[in-house]
Amino acid sequence: MATYPLTAMVLNKTKLGETDLILTLLGSDGARHKAIAKGARKPGSKFGGRSEPATVIQALLAKGKTLDIITDARTLKSHQELREDYDAAYALGVILDFAATVSQESLEEKRFFQLTDVALNTLEDILKKEECDADRIMRIKLLVIAYLLKAAAMHGYRFDGYAHAHEGFESRPIDSKVRHSLAFLLGATFDQLVEIDLDTFGQIDVLLDTTRLFLLNNIPARLKALDNYSRI
Repeated sequence: MATYPLTAMVLNKTKLGETDLILTLLGSDGARHKAIAKGARKPGSKFGGRSEPATVIQALLAKGKTLDIITDARTLKSHQELREDYDAAYALGVILDFAATVSQESLEEKRFFQLTDVALNTLEDILKKEECDADRIMRIKLLVIAYLLKAAAMHGYRFDGYAHAHEGFESRPIDSKVRHSLAFLLGATFDQLVEIDLDTFGQIDVLLDTTRLFLLNNIPARLKALDNYSRI
């Protein structure tokens, strides 16, 4: 049976049968992959935490009739702390859901994997930063906004700073300060967001909702995790 190696991030998992899982993966090539982890739900399975969302794995896959099969995997990064922290877990869900939505099986974009990988590493850095809970939550939201804008731009949906965000029949011109803030986040590095003064951005929830509406009108798919996150 032909096998091949794949470095990938687990985006989500779906139950298959009584003991198996179907993993949706973002490969290091930036393309989306789906593979079966046989017996992953059995007690004491060799996959263990390797099938958890956000885990970066080095896997060996065997060609299957419909979906390929993961024959072996080792953990490169677990990102367990992101799944266990309430605020980070919500943000993580948005990032992984977006990655699963816009990535394609036939579209390779190595920068997209790198972007997503760095975003999760930066999210961990934010959790380690000593600041009050309210500031930490807002900083996490800034990271999510920056990731969404950057990832959308990589896939042909670039926020130009002069668009109108609208939902249904409601049309809302974007305030100039909001435009400038979003343009900054699009161009900023994730490292900058760890240290930047939050007062620079005013109402961060407005930035998040504007980003949500921009994506709603450009991404041809429902982003449920983002919709829920914007209501928190």
